Amino acid sequence: MVLLSFITAASGQQLSLSYGRMFTSFDYQDSQGNALDGLSGTTGNSIMVAYQAPIAKNKWFINTGICLNEYGAKGSDPAVDNYYEWDTNYVGINVGVDYEFFTQKNFFANQDGFYFYLKGAMSTEFLIDGTQRINNQLYDLSGKEQFDKPVFFLRGGVGANYCVSQRLVVSLQYLGGKSFPVFGKSSADNEKLQYVSHTISFGLVLNLPKCKYCDRTF
Repeated sequence: MVLLSFITAASGQQLSLSYGRMFTSFDYQDSQGNALDGLSGTTGNSIMVAYQAPIAKNKWFINTGICLNEYGAKGSDPAVDNYYEWDTNYVGINVGVDYEFFTQKNFFANQDGFYFYLKGAMSTEFLIDGTQRINNQLYDLSGKEQFDKPVFFLRGGVGANYCVSQRLVVSLQYLGGKSFPVFGKSSADNEKLQYVSHTISFGLVLNLPKCKYCDRTF
């Protein structure tokens, strides 16, 4: 409650919308601990709407939001002439912390321009729809084992913000991460499925009224 009250009272609040492309691979092992040969990652979409506020003057920021991520993989097994493909969409709640470690002045506008930051984030995500294709057969993954429980993601990366004006900031960010089952093992045997993701995203950040992010006079 104390932290929430502090954030609410802060004058550096921002709203952001970001879109990115996410490359996903599967870290998969069957019940005997063997990896699935011939499996490669695919690229999908990543969208997030978030709120951000400072928790320590000029350096540390906390953010929370809703994300929509697309994960997938594809592969083939020439020995049995099989082709398979997964395509899944997850919605989640994300919480992250940013630390700004370097600022580059914008001499033309006589204000701070670029802000470079490190980011750590975690999210809990739920499958909203998904399919698996084996050759010409399409299967619904909703409610199926390995996909019927929420997954927990840990991510980290680096980004940069640029002040276009006193009210608008643009951002570019890279995040790498991995998923973990929320309730321990997602299968009764030793079968394991985890997502490994790499995301590059572009965002627009709106400084709310009284926010002085671009001249850092909170």
